[in-house]
Amino acid sequence: MPYAPAILSSKINDWVTNPAKSPYMQIAFKVKNDLIKKIPSAVHADNSSRFQTVSKNSNLVFWKLINSFYKLSK
Repeated sequence: MPYAPAILSSKINDWVTNPAKSPYMQIAFKVKNDLIKKIPSAVHADNSSRFQTVSKNSNLVFWKLINSFYKLSK
């Protein structure tokens, strides 16, 4: 069972083919082919992943944490 990644809502378009809001990991997204190797432990055998999209409005503290990591890793 792969890990379920959390992502800034504003960055979901960069990672999946049909982006949408998914604050409760209820959607299995197809991960873009060129990015699968970057997150292999979060991708199912069918190249899907259940991202949790995080926005400022839904969870400010978690959003700040993820945004800080994003700034360090880009």
